[in-house]
Amino acid sequence: MAFAMATQLKAQDWLPKGADVCYRSQYEDGFLPDATFRLKAKVTKEQFDTIVKKIGATPHTEARKYTDDKAWLSWSPERGGDLKPRKGRKNWDPEDDLSSTFVRQEKDYWQFVKFEGGFLYYVALNH
Repeated sequence: MAFAMATQLKAQDWLPKGADVCYRSQYEDGFLPDATFRLKAKVTKEQFDTIVKKIGATPHTEARKYTDDKAWLSWSPERGGDLKPRKGRKNWDPEDDLSSTFVRQEKDYWQFVKFEGGFLYYVALNH
């Protein structure tokens, strides 16, 4: 099963029923292992805290050591031909700030999530 599709299916396991998904995109190179899945959903802070535990993410700090290049940890805007948001919804719009980000990283696989403005922002990527 492809990375982005598998990640999307895993997200369905921890995303609360009835959560309003405002944005979703996925990209896979097809040849290289490069893939990215992004999700923005309206959730409560309590639901977010539960999701962080289910993912196994821990707080990011500037001093935290990773086994991969920290440049991959970024809330950068979307690029390329990703899926468009549903009509009337904002695009991918998290702040660049990493201070409230929770991370799970293993080799070249990253998952990071944050709660901002009543929304969960989630990225899973492999490179």
